[in-house]
Amino acid sequence: MSTIIPQLDTAYFVPQILWLAVVFCALYFLNVLVFIPKLRAHVHKREKIISGNLARATELLKEAKAMRAKTESLILDMKTKADSIREKATTYAGLLVAEKFAEVDRAFALYVEQYEKEMEHKRNLLIAELPGIVEDIKNRVVELAINKY
Repeated sequence: MSTIIPQLDTAYFVPQILWLAVVFCALYFLNVLVFIPKLRAHVHKREKIISGNLARATELLKEAKAMRAKTESLILDMKTKADSIREKATTYAGLLVAEKFAEVDRAFALYVEQYEKEMEHKRNLLIAELPGIVEDIKNRVVELAINKY
């Protein structure tokens, strides 16, 4: 009986090397004929998907830029229209206010004119009655003076 461990026994070297070569060749051909072509097919398919996605992303980016430019143009147009409407509204409101002020001024002028006519009439009445009032005061003073003395 030999005391050498089987891994180091030279009698087993040739069959081990032979089986190593057979297994290595089998795994090599299995990789070359089965796994690598499948991996290449998956890589190629993945590259096509990625390139398609990149092309679609580029198209979407162009569309987004076009939409943004159109939106900004619309916003600018709407701002211009809004400014125009605001300016027209301000002008119209100013005209309405001016008309109302003119109307109030006319009404106030009419009121002042009526008041002045009324005051003139009352002043004329007072002036017409003034000699009679003065006569009454004079008579009253004389009467008081006579009754006192």
